Amino acid sequence: MSLRYSCTLVFGLILTLTLGCGSSDSGGNGPNPGSVEEALAMKLEAFLDRDIDADSMFYAENAVLNYFDFCGLESQTIVGRENIKEFYRADWENRPTSSDFVRYEAVIDETAKMYYTSYSNQAEGVESATVTFIYNDDFLIEVNNKVIWSSDC
Repeated sequence: MSLRYSCTLVFGLILTLTLGCGSSDSGGNGPNPGSVEEALAMKLEAFLDRDIDADSMFYAENAVLNYFDFCGLESQTIVGRENIKEFYRADWENRPTSSDFVRYEAVIDETAKMYYTSYSNQAEGVESATVTFIYNDDFLIEVNNKVIWSSDC
């Protein structure tokens, strides 16, 4: 797996740290944070600990991860919690433990149950990227990660 591809997967995972996953009284089986801030804290802890099981709790069984690399014109769709879990597990085995991220924008639309963010990571060659999260009351059901690399384009 190339470093560029591995880093892109990392960005998608880190950005899922900021999703909002519903309320604590929704009655579902998800992690049920009461706010976006609680979701951020839970995801960040799982990411820093590289706890793939804790991280995967945020995904619905039939979640979809869409990855788009505009420089390499690559795209990949991963369907299902277990497949996404294995996708990230492979990524974690092929990259360093820390990165330098700059987040420019974060917008939460609770009515549409969407969260949008944009970021860059100059240390790892990401010129710009956007991630859109779509969630239901308990789980992350879709992630769309679009990356533009500053090198190799």
